[in-house]
Amino acid sequence: MITRINRGMDFAEKAAYFSCCPTYKLGAVLMHVNKVISIGFNKLKTDPRSTNSRKTVHAEYDALGRIEARGLVLYVCRITNGHRAMAMPCEDCYKLCKRQEIKEIFYSDYFGLIQKLNL
Repeated sequence: MITRINRGMDFAEKAAYFSCCPTYKLGAVLMHVNKVISIGFNKLKTDPRSTNSRKTVHAEYDALGRIEARGLVLYVCRITNGHRAMAMPCEDCYKLCKRQEIKEIFYSDYFGLIQKLNL
């Protein structure tokens, strides 16, 4: 049986393949129950809304930047060599999630397993 967490991570994994970044393929999906609300993926920094000092717009920021996210669940997945890899949100994205009052964050770890980040 596919759980809502596995389903969310599957959507985040699919979103990661849209990334045009050469080094990291990350996808993020905001969901409410089983409904996808917003999808984001990392991209080269061309978005003037990005406030982080990195050269990319992070997938989490891309997904969160368009909607009111209070009470939603965020799933983040990184793809490396065709497999899930560590995708724990950076400090800036974590703070953004707290400000937006995200309910839960799930991400892929070094072994491709799903971990929950406490807010």
